[in-house]
Amino acid sequence: MPMASRVSAAAAADLALLDLCARIAKEPARIIEPSCVAIGRGIGIPEHRHPDWLQLDLAIGCGGRWTIAGAPVTAGATTALVFYPGVDHGYELTPMRSDGVVFNFKLRVGSQWPAVRAGIFPVVSRGLAGEDPLARALRRMARLGAVAGSTSPLLVATVIEALCLWPRGGSGRDASITDAAGDADADGRVHEAMAIIDERLDQPPSVPELARRVRLSSRHLSRRFEALCGCSPHAYITARRLARARELLAQGRMNVTQAAEALGFPSIHTFSRWFRRESGQTPAAFRAHPSGF
Repeated sequence: MPMASRVSAAAAADLALLDLCARIAKEPARIIEPSCVAIGRGIGIPEHRHPDWLQLDLAIGCGGRWTIAGAPVTAGATTALVFYPGVDHGYELTPMRSDGVVFNFKLRVGSQWPAVRAGIFPVVSRGLAGEDPLARALRRMARLGAVAGSTSPLLVATVIEALCLWPRGGSGRDASITDAAGDADADGRVHEAMAIIDERLDQPPSVPELARRVRLSSRHLSRRFEALCGCSPHAYITARRLARARELLAQGRMNVTQAAEALGFPSIHTFSRWFRRESGQTPAAFRAHPSGF
């Protein structure tokens, strides 16, 4: 697929996801039954379908299999599944470990919604980290959704967070299985990279160094960074340094020279040129009349 087509498809999928999130925020009653089900000795559910529900499951520590549209799908250590409206699905799950669990939530959706029509989530994704940000969001969701009919703002926000964290690499409702190790698991490493950047704003790491620290290739890190944050690692570093510079200057406890030193610039002149290029004003002018606070 040409690069322009890939970018266009990714942008369309992003818009479809935003549309889905906006609809859920506007109508929280579309959220149905967030739950966390312990596998125990095993779970068996005959094949069935939901005419207007989008169902999302994350199974951790489960063996056995699912049946989706008549086809068997073997469980992995951590597997994300999406059942689109009208698709037959059933379970025959066994525990791989004592704390095997399935997180589950459903959304009442319209068949013509862009996210449903385009199938922005792969039907099956494997290779996720067992306690990645998605799993943590689903644990919170299960607790918040314990009261039947609850549509608290925090629950709605958590559902939207889970949708944004759900693996989308190789998406499409006709795609049978996607190995998400390169995307969903890598997304957790992007968050690691962001934390490393924030800790080293005075000596920001290069992209190759950052990639080594989080055990990804530079190309893969840059691609997932772009997908998650909408910018390159370098652009994120610049934005975080500028935000920190503004914070230091607005507090008034540091002069321009001290702020430059705190952020690792070799001279006040280098810092001033950089600040003016990125913000459109000199650091001295910003310090005298800080904006955005």
